[in-house]
Amino acid sequence: MRKIEDHPKRGKLSELAEKHYGSLLTSPLKTPQEAFSAAKSRLTAPVIDFLNHCLEELEFRRLIIAPPEELDSIVGEYEQNYKTLLTSLESKNDRESILKIFRYEAFRDSIPARSFVDSLKIRACPYCNAQHVLTTRKGLRCHFDHIRPKAKYPYLSLSFFNLVPCCSHCNIEKAESEKLADPYRESFSGMFDFKTDSAETVDFLLSGEKKKSRSFKISLVSNDEKEHHKAMVVEHNKRFGLEDIYNQFQDIVEEIYRKSEFYNDSRRKELENVCKGWFDDISQKAEIDRIIVGNYTAPEDINQRPLSKFMTEIAREAKLIK
Repeated sequence: MRKIEDHPKRGKLSELAEKHYGSLLTSPLKTPQEAFSAAKSRLTAPVIDFLNHCLEELEFRRLIIAPPEELDSIVGEYEQNYKTLLTSLESKNDRESILKIFRYEAFRDSIPARSFVDSLKIRACPYCNAQHVLTTRKGLRCHFDHIRPKAKYPYLSLSFFNLVPCCSHCNIEKAESEKLADPYRESFSGMFDFKTDSAETVDFLLSGEKKKSRSFKISLVSNDEKEHHKAMVVEHNKRFGLEDIYNQFQDIVEEIYRKSEFYNDSRRKELENVCKGWFDDISQKAEIDRIIVGNYTAPEDINQRPLSKFMTEIAREAKLIK
């Protein structure tokens, strides 16, 4: 949900893209260039001509490391120069031939793929923020989404800025849509807020029946005046079923509202005294908020843990944190 950008915890994305490019050339797996040489005799002349261009050293590097804005230019350029072939990618044979040469499936199960995910230091799905994005020594415990679908743009199937580590649900539901926020360009999390039904929360706080289980209706409310962003919130909600997902976390909403009664100003001051010296002056408030809420609350850390945006905004609504 939060834009994936340069960050002290991960460094510069341009440098990570260069490392990704290097890993594709030094991987123990067959490189795209090697796969092309081995399969050339079975390919059609238009595909051979196309791949000769794509896999030339400088062009291949360009395809792999190009930032999002340059990817737009590359797509326009390729659609102009290879219009006939790219139109024919409706042909399953041509599409699969190019994808096999680029070796995306082999990459998906490789050590470089695991290094890719680890280097971004993302631990929550950038689309829903409700599921983990993890790796293990055995491989990935997540999917890769292609912002520009690999079926339509197979030559971008390994491009650094076209690959987004995400949960399986979002990858499947997104399918080949190109109407959603690009996590490398914009923060979808800034386009909306999570809100609970005000009548229900007021009744919960005033009824004195805090132990009684409640049902809080949770909604995504657009906070952006741009019509494009309003439409994007609607599309994301529809595509990924975000309201349906988050309405299953009623217990978390209850817990946060109960905490808001417990953590009054004096108790927060007690906690700050207990934690004195643990954190520097700059990060103290954020760290205390994280302890109280039970999740990251700083906007730049939304992708670090599932439900962070949701829990932070409900906590602010409940006045548990400011």
